[in-house]
Amino acid sequence: FLIRFVIYTLPALILIAIVFGMVLALPLLNSAIDPTILISSLGYLGTVASLILANIWYRNAVEEDRREILRKAEEKYRDIVENSVEGIFQSTPDGRYLSVNPAMVHMYRYPSEDAMLQEIRDISQDLYVSPTQRQEFISRMEENGTIYGLELEERRRDGSIFWVSLNVRSVRDENGKILYYEGTV
Repeated sequence: FLIRFVIYTLPALILIAIVFGMVLALPLLNSAIDPTILISSLGYLGTVASLILANIWYRNAVEEDRREILRKAEEKYRDIVENSVEGIFQSTPDGRYLSVNPAMVHMYRYPSEDAMLQEIRDISQDLYVSPTQRQEFISRMEENGTIYGLELEERRRDGSIFWVSLNVRSVRDENGKILYYEGTV
């Protein structure tokens, strides 16, 4: 960052500051001002202009670096979710999926994430072999906020039944109300 500034930007800023200082001082050339005061004013104006331009450039460079760091972090975590061998999901307390990753789609044998999100309207009816297990799940989530290793039978899109192990946490609002669950299968 500093090397880029010194090599590419600093010389340009100095040149701009000198020109800026001269432009501001041109009206003073026709006046009866002592030349030493004029030269001193040019130097001062050039310095102020340099500082202003350097500040603007620095803020832009820092913001650009911050955006790049954020972009890389988002890409990293997106890759983790999309390439995980575990099913990862977010679902509402009323039994709808908000999001699912490709591993979960594959596990439940849906053709796509969109198909899974659209076709599953009620997790307790569409997935759970025993719908009462969903109510037990919700009660435990309200009480504890997390579940580790809950094993139960679920139904795939094709109707076949398989065992899953759930690890889930509640996401709550500032008043403690459960907004949604997120977890792994």
